[in-house]
Amino acid sequence: MVAVFPKADIVRRTAIDRVWDPAAVRQCELKGRGFWIKLPLALHSRASQERAGVGRKVKQATVDCTLMIAASATQGAITRTGPSGSSSVFSGYNGSDWGYEMDMPDETVPHSFHDIPPELQHFLIRTRKGVGDCLSTTSGFAGRIFRFQAGTATETCVKVPLATPATVGEAATRFLRELRLQRAMYYHQFVHWPFDFDLIDDAPIAWFRFWDSDLAALIEDDRFTFEGRLGMLAYLAAALDHCHMKGLVAHQDLKPENVFVQDLRRVASGLPDASIWRIPKLADFGSVNLASECGVFDGTKAYMAPEQWRRMPLGRHTSVWSLGLIAYELLTFGQHPVGEPTRPWRNRASGVFNRWQKKRMWLRWLDGGCRPTGTVGDADLDELIRRCLDPDPAGRPAIAGFSAAILSALRQRSSADYEQANFRIVHAQDVSSSNHDWPYLDKRFNSVVAAVAERFSDPSVLDRYLISEEEAAALA
Repeated sequence: MVAVFPKADIVRRTAIDRVWDPAAVRQCELKGRGFWIKLPLALHSRASQERAGVGRKVKQATVDCTLMIAASATQGAITRTGPSGSSSVFSGYNGSDWGYEMDMPDETVPHSFHDIPPELQHFLIRTRKGVGDCLSTTSGFAGRIFRFQAGTATETCVKVPLATPATVGEAATRFLRELRLQRAMYYHQFVHWPFDFDLIDDAPIAWFRFWDSDLAALIEDDRFTFEGRLGMLAYLAAALDHCHMKGLVAHQDLKPENVFVQDLRRVASGLPDASIWRIPKLADFGSVNLASECGVFDGTKAYMAPEQWRRMPLGRHTSVWSLGLIAYELLTFGQHPVGEPTRPWRNRASGVFNRWQKKRMWLRWLDGGCRPTGTVGDADLDELIRRCLDPDPAGRPAIAGFSAAILSALRQRSSADYEQANFRIVHAQDVSSSNHDWPYLDKRFNSVVAAVAERFSDPSVLDRYLISEEEAAALA
């Protein structure tokens, strides 16, 4: 199989669709390959290139590094094709050639985006936005996060569903479900949101702002004051209250790793002296409402509520349980209510991690009443957390009650911090749910939904996930 890569190929697919005349451009499809799909072949004259707007509207990308990576991945031979049709072995990009050819034996061609080497995955993602180097890659239960440099002081990240060859289609539709739910929660300052969507072969991807940290990384940080931690808990309660009003039944995997953190002091100057400038971004909607919609009650064992273990109805009371558990961990600087520090488990220390992954440890704690074994140093807060961790959902406070108690504790310690935190909560609610960028993003999301439906020949995807104009108006 021979694929031809003209100089202007490696650009955003949307740009190609917009400026290349399909009638004038022959298409080259690398069947089953997750690298380039249906790239345009070189136009046959400079006049036709000019008519198509190449050079004016399409940002040309460097192709020599692309070809060398591709050659390494496929063990194919690269040749260079000039305007006259002459060929020679590729030795570097000299700026005058029209295109390149690469022999790729069929047996070396990967069958999915998920199968290609990480370096190629990084490159394909980068070409969609023109972002910088990939800084890190992390994986969770159902997704992989690629973090990219986006500017001198900003970073962006891309979430891609995890998949095996047998679950590619299922992973894609599951990811659409997650994004669809996240769309319903938009907009709130304390809730994480995507700013764009794409499809790379068989992998839908979502673009997000990369925030300063996550809550897990701050738990043992002495610079994160007690007052700042109380503010964080009040903000998180406001985020959950907003999401419940927008259709959240239960997050099902609420833990510090799934709460990103933005430090407003890094983006604004002249802020008053206070301890409450770190704000949460509630994230990872992959497990949201799985119990009510699919009968799946799973979560991270150390953070599962009793009703998840018992397969009983979930709801706001489940969020209160999560708030109580996170409050205890946060205010004790890293202790789980079960009586052990969380760091060894997070660091996957073999003995602790393996023990914490077993059901019997948590069922034994549940049978014992889920009582915290220590104190956070404040009797009122101890009582609040004890009530939040009541195995009986009826004994727990409402989210509003939790928030009021946390703010009251903050006020007793610092009236300035209380005033600022309370203002931020009221302001976040006042500006929530405005449409912002979603008219554009709904179109982008719908285009990915349609592409997934076509890619996997599954028209039911359209019925399940397309956002209609009426629904978009209702969500606004």
